[in-house]
Amino acid sequence: MIQEWQIKSRNDGCDGCQVGFVDQQAYYTVLRFGEKGYTRRDLCESCREKADDDAQVISSWKGIYRVSRPPRKSTRLTTDAMEQLLREHMEIEEEANTSMIYLLAVMLERKRVLIEREVNRDDARKVRVYEHRQSGETFLVRDPELRLDELEDVRREVLATLRGEALSEGEDAEETSPGTDGCDDDADAQTEGAGASS
Repeated sequence: MIQEWQIKSRNDGCDGCQVGFVDQQAYYTVLRFGEKGYTRRDLCESCREKADDDAQVISSWKGIYRVSRPPRKSTRLTTDAMEQLLREHMEIEEEANTSMIYLLAVMLERKRVLIEREVNRDDARKVRVYEHRQSGETFLVRDPELRLDELEDVRREVLATLRGEALSEGEDAEETSPGTDGCDDDADAQTEGAGASS
């Protein structure tokens, strides 16, 4: 059985011609699923036009290569804390983390950190394919298809974890409040709209 949560890093150059990408250059990502699980290739426009898709290609999309820049100060606590928590839970790969990983991914999508590229079915399970807007990494996130009452429990768990991590880093009450307020808004919106998600 393949890993349920995976992060596939974007290359800094074309997998075809091996030429590095420059800031704001368009690139094309091709996601395949084969015997070794998911594989990813990033191609420049010229190499993408020459490439032939086979039966293993499950998704492809166009992205814009962006040189990494420091996050904006006004949202740093909120987005950084959510992204760090998401990455930590995806590395652990425990079944109990499925719901939290999913909700964190949706919250980061609302913050425009992640972009949803595709929704696939793997062994009758829904897997959402996200791309990191800045780094270009691919996140494969299992959708647990939670009920509204289950989402509310997960929302509380996520917020409690984020607040606890902020306080443990020595943030004072004024610094912590804006970040957790943003998390509250996003989690509330996700809880309300979950029933309509595809």
